[in-house]
Amino acid sequence: MSCIALLFIVVSISGMYLTNLAISFGQILPRAALLAVLLAGAAFYRWRRLPRAVNLIAMTFWAVLFSFLHLIPMFVAARMRVELCDAFLAKIDARMGIEVPDVLKVMGQLPRLHHFLGVCYDTLIFLVTLAIMVPPMCGKMRVAKEYAIATLVAAMISIPLFAFCQAVGPWVVYQYPPDADQEIYVKTLLTLKSSDWFMLDFSYRYGLITFPSFHTVLAVLTALALWSIPYVRWPAAGLAGLIVISTVTTGWHYIADVVGGVVLALGAYAAAKGYTWLEARISSRESVRKGDRTLLHAS
Repeated sequence: MSCIALLFIVVSISGMYLTNLAISFGQILPRAALLAVLLAGAAFYRWRRLPRAVNLIAMTFWAVLFSFLHLIPMFVAARMRVELCDAFLAKIDARMGIEVPDVLKVMGQLPRLHHFLGVCYDTLIFLVTLAIMVPPMCGKMRVAKEYAIATLVAAMISIPLFAFCQAVGPWVVYQYPPDADQEIYVKTLLTLKSSDWFMLDFSYRYGLITFPSFHTVLAVLTALALWSIPYVRWPAAGLAGLIVISTVTTGWHYIADVVGGVVLALGAYAAAKGYTWLEARISSRESVRKGDRTLLHAS
């Protein structure tokens, strides 16, 4: 994790220098203080020999750190001068036989369902928080590690992909009016497309990556992480499913974005499972070797 964090930092500093991005010191200081407090808390509970508390704080530390670190490469990627691929994504939707206007038309006939799914869309941060906190609290650190690794793998794939496959949103192709949040997102993206200096805002919460939908990626990964916890398994899976659906019903994404997000999430999860399996095999072999050496010395 430390090596990946260092990679993000190096890429961020280099990218900011090359693309005229800047960050105010006032944004860095309070976030650095929060990370320092979390490290101090982990050290305290390690001294108190409370491993579950240590694991919980460690997961929170890494989640907070990468929630900051991923923003800079994302903004750097948005500065790339590439042709927008909205028309291409809309064409994929058409070939799949379902398009965003069809979904929005149905939602227009079911306003209560439309509102409910809009609320579900905004609950992703709650679901992510559960995935960060619950597995360590339940003593399932391997699950927590797989979730963290899968999220990082997905980010490390989606950000470079976003650099070369950028889109505004379905409203550009299908000519429906964007809502207030979508207008903020469009304004940010278009400002990044200029050559002027851009002051990065860590409080920006709308994301920039359209394909694949990272909203979908996080929803699927959190559901997979919480599947190992019996008492939240089905509620988490149900909420994650509603969040995935809502990425289209809210008009934020093309169908292709959601399909791409699901595929990326499953691939990243498989990579994380493979990593922890390999790590366990190597650890097991080292334990056996140590045991053999102990027996040899004893004899």
